[in-house]
Amino acid sequence: MSKVVGIGETVTDFIIRNGKPEDMVCGGSCYNSMISIGRCGLEAAFVGETGDDKLGLLTRQTLEENGVSTEYLVMTPGKRSQLSLAFLNEKNDAEYVFYKDHASDIFPQKRPSLQKGDVLMFGSFYALNPLVHTQLSAFTSQAKQAGATIYYDINFRSSHLPDLPKISNALADNLAKATIVRGSDEDFQNIFGLSTKQDIYNNVSPYCPNLIITRGGRHISLLTRHFYKDYTVAPIEVVSTVGAGDSFNAGIVCSLISQGIGRDDMDSLTETRWDDIIATATSFAREVCQSTSNYISFK
Repeated sequence: MSKVVGIGETVTDFIIRNGKPEDMVCGGSCYNSMISIGRCGLEAAFVGETGDDKLGLLTRQTLEENGVSTEYLVMTPGKRSQLSLAFLNEKNDAEYVFYKDHASDIFPQKRPSLQKGDVLMFGSFYALNPLVHTQLSAFTSQAKQAGATIYYDINFRSSHLPDLPKISNALADNLAKATIVRGSDEDFQNIFGLSTKQDIYNNVSPYCPNLIITRGGRHISLLTRHFYKDYTVAPIEVVSTVGAGDSFNAGIVCSLISQGIGRDDMDSLTETRWDDIIATATSFAREVCQSTSNYISFK
């Protein structure tokens, strides 16, 4: 059976509504995706780091309880786990304050092997951090050579704009390794200063021909070598947007695995098959938006 490997940081999210804590959830962009994937019953493993404190133990426990292997999770002695405060505004969109130390990020030395049919997920600033990227690049190169599908979620926040000149080469490398790139309209505005899908695709397609652009809860654009398509997102009553994009990513990957779609199949995917993939991803995101959880329920 094909497996999914996710690489990323870990963080504990505190959900704040009307100035008061409402929930605490183990998180991190790729971490959230992997929990949802584990809940779908797929073979999954997370590669990352956390502290050796109580929050770190909870981070590891949550992975294990949801069927995600922690064999490649490093609990660094003496390191405190990272925190995120997610302040929900009047629309229940999250505005974040992070307590992270990217200067201490590491890439675990022990990593799983990947083969054809497997999926590798990675993204966020963790994948661009110069302290991590050299080793990450070697690992993604191995995954690509082995024939694994590589899903890259850019997830580049405006707080990292001062770092953009230093990480441009890493960004290009990540894009070139990817089979599918997903980014929000804010990501591409931050990185390229672009807002139209054609301009964005012109910048991404020389590296990767399969691009998904999400625009909050409004609509989704799919751009491939053969066709472009926009999907309208039906409005829902949103409780929290924390984890929505991560769950969307999980839906894409779960759909690829369940349909037996590998890297070599991507260029020949029909519009109908893409419709099914996007529909699954959208359903995952909609479910998570209707709770304060970062993950879908067990399937």
